[in-house]
Amino acid sequence: MSALRQVVADNDEQRDAHRAEVPDFPVAAAGRNFGGHGERIRDVLARIHERGGQRLDNLSATAHAAHEQVRAIADFDESFGSSFARGGEADSK
Repeated sequence: MSALRQVVADNDEQRDAHRAEVPDFPVAAAGRNFGGHGERIRDVLARIHERGGQRLDNLSATAHAAHEQVRAIADFDESFGSSFARGGEADSK
């Protein structure tokens, strides 16, 4: 389980860094008479950045869900194992 917590922590750090560095492409950088191209470049970079943030959010949600599932399995396994010591049935959680 600690590996999943580390994935979440690492991803949160990466997400914070990603959000802190938003691309800023000045339209004028495309050159004179290329303002339309500069706007398109700026828009594409913004979409790429946004989608990268969505991927990081999805990774975090997946890692959190996996951690919860592993924890639920571990809890059940502990309950089931202790039922053998008691000679009874596992607690249903």
